[in-house]
Amino acid sequence: MISLESQKISRLLEIIERNKWDVLRKETEKQEEEELESPDILQNEDLNAKDVKLALYSAPSPLTDSLIAMLSHETVVSVFEDPERLISFCNKHQIKFVM
Repeated sequence: MISLESQKISRLLEIIERNKWDVLRKETEKQEEEELESPDILQNEDLNAKDVKLALYSAPSPLTDSLIAMLSHETVVSVFEDPERLISFCNKHQIKFVM
């Protein structure tokens, strides 16, 4: 009897833990989507994250500004300072070119 109850409790705890991580994952994905679509990443409101062809990983600098100006005439560029956001963005939208 005690064994059966402990098995049920263990199973219940596993379900609770799994659901907790599922909720956290969904919240993180939602937050990332909001951040990716924010104006600091895509300045042109006619574009969306799926239009990006090149991701640029760089700290703000005059060189970065020059690269953005030069490359944005040829393709849609998105700039990231945070490596985790860059990786998440590239994985989600299948960006093939990263500079």
